[in-house]
Amino acid sequence: MASKILDIDLADGPPGDLDGLTSYDKVFLIVRWKGRPLGQTQLNLVDGKISGLDLLNAASISAGKRLVMASLDDLPNISKPATESALPTCTVVVCTRDRVDDLRQCLDALCASKPEGSEIVVVDNAPPNDLTARLASEYPVRYVREERQGLNWARSRGAKEARGEIVIYVDDDVVVDPNWIDAMRRPFIDPGISAVSGLILPRELETLAQEYFENHFSFGLGFDRCEFKIPYIMPVMNGDVGVGASMAIRRRIINELRLFDIEMDCGTVAMSGGDTHAFYLLLSHGCRMIYNPDAVSWHRHRKEMAELKRTLFGYGVGFFVHLLRCLIQHGEIEAIYAGYSIYSYWLGKLWRSMHGDPFEPPGELLIQFLKGSICAPKAYIISRLRERAYLRGSNPVPKEGLCASRD
Repeated sequence: MASKILDIDLADGPPGDLDGLTSYDKVFLIVRWKGRPLGQTQLNLVDGKISGLDLLNAASISAGKRLVMASLDDLPNISKPATESALPTCTVVVCTRDRVDDLRQCLDALCASKPEGSEIVVVDNAPPNDLTARLASEYPVRYVREERQGLNWARSRGAKEARGEIVIYVDDDVVVDPNWIDAMRRPFIDPGISAVSGLILPRELETLAQEYFENHFSFGLGFDRCEFKIPYIMPVMNGDVGVGASMAIRRRIINELRLFDIEMDCGTVAMSGGDTHAFYLLLSHGCRMIYNPDAVSWHRHRKEMAELKRTLFGYGVGFFVHLLRCLIQHGEIEAIYAGYSIYSYWLGKLWRSMHGDPFEPPGELLIQFLKGSICAPKAYIISRLRERAYLRGSNPVPKEGLCASRD
């Protein structure tokens, strides 16, 4: 099972017929108007072919009223260059560890579209070799080495090194659109906005694991701009706000609230959840956040089922470590309700999957998240001990795996 990613702009005219796609079962269609993303849909291929008329009909339906509004110029054209004096300065922080192939593609896209008033900082997290440093030397970026292993520590270091007013984070396995940097910082023209997240789409859907992730655990949050703030959202349950692979936050707020000075996310025993907890801290302090789908980036989903299982296991650990932190450290009683709601949701999906619901992923994937949640209390304790050890200048807690098996 595989889907061909097709990104079309209806302002360029109707799409033509497609053929020769015999290695694909479907088309994953992204619809735009003058660069602005408006919708997405999936279409079946017949003998590797699909007509332009079918593509046009599907595009029109998926974009809906957004297409009408855009075609009438009721929405601004994001391809129009921004006024540099109106946009705040920014630093793009790429946190990475020993993934030079991904990083090269990420930096190619960033450097090709870096506007004035911006800089790029590559934070190399506890590197096992000098490959990342050598690669970074080929680009107009600043290279920083952070010895404490963990994505959050890399994010924190990036904020401390940043010179721009806005810190824009992107993962090393993400490739951004040409206008992504400006789209991420444009909402900050409003001084009341504290953070922004962007639209993340799949770079490829070549394997069953990638299809499962995009169809059931996707980073995509839709094509409508949204604002989040109390009391319209529960801070502990902020899954609709965005993800750390494409987020921007005012540097002053990152450092004042110490958003990422926490032993969480990739490379730590918590495995994920650093962005979720940062969004909680922002919202609980009364900050306003924007989801801006104009800021488009493309994520490389994990290709193998074993990788996807590890990812979902990590999501389970990280999310429930986040809830434990909210409950124990911040006194958020809502964390209990959030935990109950998430368990009910995932157990419901598992029950439907085991009873043959074709719209649910395999139970073996859903079980990984639930297994991860069981390991969360131990992960929370270890993460807290490590944080205290860092303050003392040492780390006596062993780094052995959290659970013996994650498959």
